[in-house]
Amino acid sequence: MRAFDVGVVDGIKLAAERDEALNEGEARKALLYGGAGMIGGSAATKGIALSLKPSSAKWNESDAQRMMQHMKLKNVDVNARPGMHAAISHMDVEHGTNRPFVVVPAHHGPELLAHELGHVSRKGRSAAGFHAQNRIVRGALPIAGAIGGTAMALKGKRGSWTTRLAPAVAFGSHVPTLVSEGRASIRGYKALKALGKYTPSELRGSRRNLIKAFSTYGLGALASTAPAAAIAAMRWKKKKED
Repeated sequence: MRAFDVGVVDGIKLAAERDEALNEGEARKALLYGGAGMIGGSAATKGIALSLKPSSAKWNESDAQRMMQHMKLKNVDVNARPGMHAAISHMDVEHGTNRPFVVVPAHHGPELLAHELGHVSRKGRSAAGFHAQNRIVRGALPIAGAIGGTAMALKGKRGSWTTRLAPAVAFGSHVPTLVSEGRASIRGYKALKALGKYTPSELRGSRRNLIKAFSTYGLGALASTAPAAAIAAMRWKKKKED
């Protein structure tokens, strides 16, 4: 652990060029703040996810069909399974149908189903394209953004736009996911409300769960931005003191 710690600190010092390098104490502070931000954000995300409680509203197959009609969706398979803790929207690759399907926990309220249906595109697309997009937007892009943003914070000149924009680059890599999740929730909630089946109290509970669920993605984005933001802040402070 000590060797890793020293190696990372030396890496930060060497990556910043000439007299712009952070000293060892500043490098350790940047690491500490960035690490604390990542851990804190991840913990908060997990806490919110665990605090989500199913709303009191109930749904059935007819409700699912009516929501799909409202969203202009066709040929979507909906499956409610007991014992699940998360929902998924996917493409049927195994049977070669390229048919969208949604799987939700059987005990959960209709907002989760509505959200997942909101992810399903109105236009047909191949399963290969669906999964490739998913891997890029949710996997490769945020990782590249976190690494690229941190590198910009380290390599840019103190006070330069490169250093200032480093946190925005890290956060920006999460924007496609945030837009996708927000759009799915909005589409889903509109379809849920259009059913005319649920009371204002049940709709409030569903809306509250959707907002909580969306906040986990926002916190995750902030957590991955923490290292770039911490390093950029330390270097900006160093510039002002010089």
